[in-house]
Amino acid sequence: RSGAASSRQTAWLAVASLEAACRLLGRSRRLSADEVTAAEYVSRASLELVVEHIAGARDPLSAPHAHYVLLELASADDDLGLHAKLERILVTGLEAGEIEDGVIASSGAQRAALWALRERIPEAERREGGAVKHDVSVRIGSLPAFVATAAARLGTTAGHRLSVFGHIGDGNLHFNVLPLPGVPLEAFREQAEHAVTRCVHETAAELGEHGIGVLKRPELERYESPEALKLMRAVKAAIDPKGIMNPGKVLR
Repeated sequence: RSGAASSRQTAWLAVASLEAACRLLGRSRRLSADEVTAAEYVSRASLELVVEHIAGARDPLSAPHAHYVLLELASADDDLGLHAKLERILVTGLEAGEIEDGVIASSGAQRAALWALRERIPEAERREGGAVKHDVSVRIGSLPAFVATAAARLGTTAGHRLSVFGHIGDGNLHFNVLPLPGVPLEAFREQAEHAVTRCVHETAAELGEHGIGVLKRPELERYESPEALKLMRAVKAAIDPKGIMNPGKVLR
């Protein structure tokens, strides 16, 4: 969220679905001449955790919605020119049924407040008692299918809640699973973590991606053949012979 841009426009938007959020991102890139610097998806459950646990946090909109996007444009244009681009995105997004409601930050303080709703989700999850976390990467077009499929499959496991948020611009989502209120995280882990994590990663793998984050490195060997792992290690050794780039993060 930094750079040399002289103008920046930030909006918090309620969208019809995660699919609508992905379509809105494409629309925003086209209509802004690719001046989108952030497109952050936030689920209602994630927002509610922040509002409950973070002092001063509040829902920017008058009614609850299931899905949100924090959209930001930045360029060397003047504020008026960039604001006009954002307004065009919002008007056409409303007409297409992608956007249901929204607010545009009118000051630096308002922009900071909107960003806090996204950036403080992990802190809010910790204050709630913690979560089984999954950092999943899939193609942007596969994000809606991944979330819908994983959520449906998790319906057969132990009682849980989902907190889903992340950078839809690069197909990255945090798909975090929390126990029901009053259930300690450690008890939930003992009962369901293995099944939950396996379900999430198998769903990502079926969509042609692995979704392997730093916390889930052991899962990599489950979804890659020995030959593929050998090749990945060879490539890493070629470009990083001394092992100084993120040592031990994914490949050892």
